[in-house]
Amino acid sequence: NILALHLKGIVRTRSFPYTDGNPYYTPQAMQAIVEYAARRKIEVVPIVETFGHAEQILRFPQFQHLAELRGGRMGRFSSVPRVFCPSLKETYAFLEQYLSEIAELFPSAWFHAGCDEVWDIGYCDLCKARLETETQSDLYAKHLLAIHGIVAGKLKKRMIIWDDMFDLYPRALAGLPRDVVLCSWHYDKFVDRPCGHTGGPKADVFARYDRLGFRY
Repeated sequence: NILALHLKGIVRTRSFPYTDGNPYYTPQAMQAIVEYAARRKIEVVPIVETFGHAEQILRFPQFQHLAELRGGRMGRFSSVPRVFCPSLKETYAFLEQYLSEIAELFPSAWFHAGCDEVWDIGYCDLCKARLETETQSDLYAKHLLAIHGIVAGKLKKRMIIWDDMFDLYPRALAGLPRDVVLCSWHYDKFVDRPCGHTGGPKADVFARYDRLGFRY
């Protein structure tokens, strides 16, 4: 009875009105989907990328200054700007406004904030400077806390995120609020002991989440 819409950055709002010929949705289209689903007792949960997979937003010139790979910088795999810079106040100002506008369209108590496959952490000059005293795991964890402050704090939604980056940054789990729900995605046919997303050995991540007090 739940439909999760993987929207990334495809909904245009007041803070993100720009179009470039690629497909997009209007707020009115989202409201129509929510109303159609509600008549059938289906809850619609938005999935909006707030760290990686942000190319649908960062490809616009108006937002390229928020990218970790701004200025044509090379990242882990390419120079395509797909990741928000976690060292810019402007990043969080935009995300707070955009997520607020998306949340207005979805009455669900749940909000999925993405945060998977954030391959480019620590590449811009600001983030590189932070790595002198912090780790990539620290940058990832602090970004999650900032987004949690928006989603759970301001918007009063229950926050869901993908869990794959904890293969790379397991220490980031320790300080994550326990009301965050971990959404575990895998390509295995049997996921009782799934392979790590980054090619690591099989591990009982679900037992680990139980031990730490997370719902998943």
